[in-house]
Amino acid sequence: QDLPTLPDIAGKRFYWMDTDQLFASPDAAKLNEGFQKATATLSRAPDTVLVIEDFKDFLDGCRNTGATNIINALMREVRQNNAFQAIFEVRDTDLAEALKCHSDMKDLFTIMEIKEPEKPALVKMVEAGCDELEKHHKIKISEEARKSAMDLTNKFFIRELDSAQPKRTFMLLEGALT
Repeated sequence: QDLPTLPDIAGKRFYWMDTDQLFASPDAAKLNEGFQKATATLSRAPDTVLVIEDFKDFLDGCRNTGATNIINALMREVRQNNAFQAIFEVRDTDLAEALKCHSDMKDLFTIMEIKEPEKPALVKMVEAGCDELEKHHKIKISEEARKSAMDLTNKFFIRELDSAQPKRTFMLLEGALT
C-alpha cells in the first residue's frame, strides 16, 4: 500500500501569531492593519507556516473586538493564495467550536491528535530541556527536582499550567527558579 508523501518541514519558516499583541488595541483599524501586515509577511516569504498556539484565544479575540472578519480573511488567505500553510492548536474541549467558526475549516485543515509523550520520552525531553535551563540560569537542577516536577504536573491540574507535557514541567521548574 502506498503511503501519502508529506512535505518536508525542514525548509519551512514558522511564524507564531502573538494573539495578545494582535488584540491588544480595541481599535478595529489597528487590529486589521496588524493582521494585514502579518499575512503580507507570510505571503512574501516562501514556504511559510503560520502557527496559532491557542486558536480558541484567537477566536475569542476576534469575537470580543468585533473583528470576526479576520477569521474570514484568514480562511480566504489559506484557501486562495496558497502562499502559506497554517497550524491551529486547539484543545479537545474547544475543537467543536473551532470547527464551527468557519465553513471551510473541515475542508482546509486536517485534524491531528497529538498525545502527550509517554514517561520514557518525557524523561528524555525534560533532561534535554533542563540542560538548557541550567545553562540559562547558571544553576544545577537535581534529578529529584526534575522527577518531582514531572510527577506533580502529571498528577495535579493547575490552571496556570494547563499546557501539554513537557511544557507544564518546564513552566513549573522555571517558576521555581525565578
